[in-house]
Amino acid sequence: MAYAVGYGSPKMFSKTFAARYGVNPRDVDNGFAIGARRESGDTVLSWIAEL
Repeated sequence: MAYAVGYGSPKMFSKTFAARYGVNPRDVDNGFAIGARRESGDTVLSWIAEL
């Protein structure tokens, strides 16, 4: 996943994801889907570009 969205390492993706969403990506499971807010692909891509 990290490489697919332009990160050079999974560690950096995890760190940035946790800072953005307040949870480590490895801790996300189907239980988070209920309360998760949906972001469009454009929103996610613009957030990644801003990093």
